[in-house]
Amino acid sequence: MGQIIAVVPASGGVGATSLGAALAVRACAAGRSAVAVDLDPWSGGLDVTFGLEQEPGWRWDQLREASGIVDGERLAARLPSVLGVPVLAMPTPGGVVGTDAQLNPTAWVERVPDVLAGLADAHDVTVVDACRDERVLQVVVAEADAVVVVVGTRTPELAAAAAVLPALQALGADPWVVLRGPGAGELEDIIIDELDVEVVGVLGEDGKLAGEVAEGVPPGHRGRGPVVALADRLLLRLVTVAELGRTA
Repeated sequence: MGQIIAVVPASGGVGATSLGAALAVRACAAGRSAVAVDLDPWSGGLDVTFGLEQEPGWRWDQLREASGIVDGERLAARLPSVLGVPVLAMPTPGGVVGTDAQLNPTAWVERVPDVLAGLADAHDVTVVDACRDERVLQVVVAEADAVVVVVGTRTPELAAAAAVLPALQALGADPWVVLRGPGAGELEDIIIDELDVEVVGVLGEDGKLAGEVAEGVPPGHRGRGPVVALADRLLLRLVTVAELGRTA
């Protein structure tokens, strides 16, 4: 059984999806099998971040009839992939709540644990790009080995984090907080004290990232830069958690 690491944005626009994509890409670059899973039906689509939106392959709507734990290997073989990373994305932006009702939103969330379990059984690392919906967070906290929360440093973003982080803790999570934005270093101690969380890193600005994603190039492919450095650090931390668990 592999490990599941979820990335949750405390607010919009903080780069959580890019970080999640980089985690999967860097895991593969390090010789580990990885898969990326989209659990945000209201985003632009994880396949867009990977440059796969035009590629054939299964999305979540193909799983609407699935029941029980899926065969992770067979499912991964049906997904669009790039750089060795299969990606299970939403069918369209907001597609699970679309007018054609291809995938009932409640039923979709209920299927997530079995899908994650099957994929994690077939991969070393399963990266989850999660939204802040309470139903999704409940599943994420129950299934994930680590929950990374990306927190922006502007006042409205910090206010959002002050709501999201306690909610995750109430569900039983011990969030790994990543800061992004101006003054992140100076805010680290304040956030640790005020919100009782562990700050594990800072997501620095990468001037090339947005342009590369627009061209269909996934985050993490360059093998350098602030997003890659943070992704590598988080993956090392994930390995350490697994090793501690085996010796406990």
